Amino acid sequence: QAIAVNGPNGLALISGKPGSFAVDIWGETYRQPIGPAPPAMTACDSLGCVSHSPLGFSVAVSKGFAAFEDDCANSDLVVTRLPAPAYCRTETTVIDAADLAKGGTESLRWDKAAGRFAVRPAIVDLNRPWRAGRQ
Repeated sequence: QAIAVNGPNGLALISGKPGSFAVDIWGETYRQPIGPAPPAMTACDSLGCVSHSPLGFSVAVSKGFAAFEDDCANSDLVVTRLPAPAYCRTETTVIDAADLAKGGTESLRWDKAAGRFAVRPAIVDLNRPWRAGRQ
């Protein structure tokens, strides 16, 4: 799981490994390097991480069920490999296990005027031979 957001110096990786295949492909696609997020941008604990973009939004990467109450109420976007509780979608934008199983890669744009994300699949053609059984 790799997540990059707009940081003070371009795209900043808030989850994932710099130099990984996905991150390198994103960098080539967006024609800019993707480096680690500055430490002041992201705070982590045992339940996940919350990052604050200089563009005015926050992203929570939730790794435990106990994180949802706080993350859903206080973040503009929650990303998790877990199934998010239904109430979370009424409070914020969510990408959870079901969303990742459907498409795997999402492209999000922060709509400052609306105060929310516009979400669309990053890869429209889901015929990806490297994902066994997902055609």
